[in-house]
Amino acid sequence: MQRMQPIEETITLVASRGKISVDDVQKILRLPKDSTRTIVNFLLKFDFIRIVEGKYLVLSDTCTPFFDEIMS
Repeated sequence: MQRMQPIEETITLVASRGKISVDDVQKILRLPKDSTRTIVNFLLKFDFIRIVEGKYLVLSDTCTPFFDEIMS
């Protein structure tokens, strides 16, 4: 099975978990810390995800309906 791109894997992981820490994303996807930070910063910049409670990643309000439709 072919792996998805790290950005796709990250957003899919956030969508499936609902709320996840950056450290957990790094551990689950087995990515280097710098790569994880770059991906998270990209997703934050383009409003795919947002940070809540100062440390958890969640889908942004814009993306939530899209992933709700896909995952139902």
